[in-house]
Amino acid sequence: MRSFTTREVEPVENVSFSVSVGVNVPQDLGLHPVPADVVEIVPAYREYRYMVVEDQIVIVNPKTRKVVEVIEQGSTTASIGASQGSGSLSLSQEEETTVIKTLRSDVSGVFREGATMPQCVELRPIPSSVDVPELRSYRYVLVEDSVILVEPDSRRIVKILE
Repeated sequence: MRSFTTREVEPVENVSFSVSVGVNVPQDLGLHPVPADVVEIVPAYREYRYMVVEDQIVIVNPKTRKVVEVIEQGSTTASIGASQGSGSLSLSQEEETTVIKTLRSDVSGVFREGATMPQCVELRPIPSSVDVPELRSYRYVLVEDSVILVEPDSRRIVKILE
């Protein structure tokens, strides 16, 4: 997300913890406030802090020091599925639509083959009416006039049909 990458936050290299959701961030690592323009789009991030680890933006709950979201820089514009405590952030369909529309200028600029689909985007099963057996293990998302095929375990975009 551009708002994170335009800040002068030095990336941390060689951390002593696994960069993944639910892991505790050591107390000696500094956290930065989430940029206001990001909070406008994702109000749930208001109380969170972040750090940059190599090429990842790591969103952290400062009270628990637990990682709530990991955003791969350059993979997509943003990932909005931050966890809160033991549950996940719940966005209404309208909020998700607003966030996605706000964060992307066009499908090809944000959603591209090989990128990771944000956690907030609901992946739909391929309907049985689509008689293409090779697609049964994939999921899809409709974005404007494009069908985006996604590998559900990794959330990697495998094909964009426009």
